Amino acid sequence: MSGWSIFDFDGVITSRDSMTVLCRKAIRRRPLAVVRVLALLALRSMLRTPAGRQRVDATIVAVALLGVRADDYSTLAADTVRQFAEFGWVRHSLVDALIEAREHGPVIVATASERELVERFLAAIDVAGIEVLGSTLTSDSHGLRFSWHNVGEQKLHSLLERGIPLQHATFYTDSLNDLPVAEACLTTLYVGSDKRAADRLVHASFTVGPTRTLRAGE
Repeated sequence: MSGWSIFDFDGVITSRDSMTVLCRKAIRRRPLAVVRVLALLALRSMLRTPAGRQRVDATIVAVALLGVRADDYSTLAADTVRQFAEFGWVRHSLVDALIEAREHGPVIVATASERELVERFLAAIDVAGIEVLGSTLTSDSHGLRFSWHNVGEQKLHSLLERGIPLQHATFYTDSLNDLPVAEACLTTLYVGSDKRAADRLVHASFTVGPTRTLRAGE
């Protein structure tokens, strides 16, 4: 059996950020939330550390999901998956790579997006049953917020806690947020279009994998 294949989700399996699309749907129900989100986005643009930007991202999700109950969220998730299918925001070549990898060894999707949303998406594209390590939500009197934001160092931690031997793994990503995971994996396959990100991510791994630039809709 070959080593593990680890796939990021947004920007790899999809061509859009799934939580962004879902949160926009939630915000449309509460237009005043747009002002708070815009202020947070302005703050984010001034931050230079990944950890700082990731904290702001989590706050944006909490603002978007104020007043949202678990059943409301499930409806938003289903609507988001339908929108991705209708608009063709799927990278079919990477879905094929995911299916092929599953035929040759263990596969996991490790993502900053929320787990239920990603599981719904995978079921919709007929690759249900693949394990997902994603962000998780908790509810309180105000609504929903991340209890675990599976991004950056947190994503690395969740993979190690899961017991995946990263030193033998192949990692598919498009984001510099995944640099901690890339540094721990045997090979990183960069599937985005940013040459600077490609150089840093691919050469962070123990062996150098190919770089692939994807066209819209591929």
